[in-house]
Amino acid sequence: MGQIITKIYSMTAREVKMVNIERRAEKVISKDKPTPAPMYPSTIKELERLKEEQISTEHLDKKDKQLDEYLKKVYVSTPDPAPKSERPVNPERPLPLSRHTDEEVTYGYSESEEQHIPPGRVSLKQALQFISDSQSDPDKHTSTAIAAQYKLDINTTNDILEHFKMFNVHIQKKEKDPALMSKYEQLQLKIKHMSMYNAPEVFKEMNLLKKKTDESGIEIKEIKDADSDVDTKKETSSSLSSEESKTNR
Repeated sequence: MGQIITKIYSMTAREVKMVNIERRAEKVISKDKPTPAPMYPSTIKELERLKEEQISTEHLDKKDKQLDEYLKKVYVSTPDPAPKSERPVNPERPLPLSRHTDEEVTYGYSESEEQHIPPGRVSLKQALQFISDSQSDPDKHTSTAIAAQYKLDINTTNDILEHFKMFNVHIQKKEKDPALMSKYEQLQLKIKHMSMYNAPEVFKEMNLLKKKTDESGIEIKEIKDADSDVDTKKETSSSLSSEESKTNR
């Protein structure tokens, strides 16, 4: 049923589209073309001149012998070098005499040479140097000595040394995550931080682990080491408990 309705609809739509198609096509064809924009008077004159001259481009592809003869008579001679143009030098603003480029750049840019740094100022390299010297040997590299060496103001030097420091690298020792430790490693960690109050629990866990190891017939060196540590802790805890009992009496 749906296919029949679709077929009928397509046939009806086609008939509607074909209605008066010849008349519409004739109307489009007979429609006036768009009028172009007016040209400038100079453009009109140039087009008229080209039409009158009727320039042909055929002669452009051919060799002109007369032009070759003219070219043979033309030559260039330079008897004297060009005069040098010397610019007047301003003594207050002299031009740089050194034109070499720095091959190694430490801080991402080229710094001025030490003789070109005005008094009262320092480069980044010099500032880092005397800050590092002051931190490594403050008795030798005092603020007064640094100010005299780099021609700085004493107050500015004190402020720099007070508020700017070099970085110090501190590498923290990472302990193994208890969740990733084996059973004997966990017991060794407990023994290391064991006190006389939680010693019985550690001893109990150690005995259970040793019992399982003996039953399976596997001897583990680390467990024996932990056992020896437990014995040492036992002796220490027993001596401490005996001393406490004596003091209480």
